[in-house]
Amino acid sequence: GSGYSRISNPRGFDCSGLVKRWLMGGLEHYHHEPALDWNARRMFDWASESGTLDTLPEEPGVLLNMQGHVGVYLGGGQVIEATTAFRPDGGVQRTTINMQKWTDWYRHSLIQYGGTA
Repeated sequence: GSGYSRISNPRGFDCSGLVKRWLMGGLEHYHHEPALDWNARRMFDWASESGTLDTLPEEPGVLLNMQGHVGVYLGGGQVIEATTAFRPDGGVQRTTINMQKWTDWYRHSLIQYGGTA
């Protein structure tokens, strides 16, 4: 086989789910909130501030955008991102910023950044 085991009734999330769980205080506090049921594009559309990748601030927690995907910038060129846990290569991963074709950065309107909304 593929070397991957099928887990009975697994839990997983995608990139926007990673950010939503973070906004809600972590996985242990997560419950579905229809008002926050945004996909990656809608999160970007609701940005309080944004810019192209060449203007990326060196600020952990800033979100990164590319078509259909969102990641969390950790600083120092590091990103945490998630693909669906149901794919063999999926799950939460720490990557470098040049491993994806990120186009923009943004501050989410519901995240506090150094005292700013």
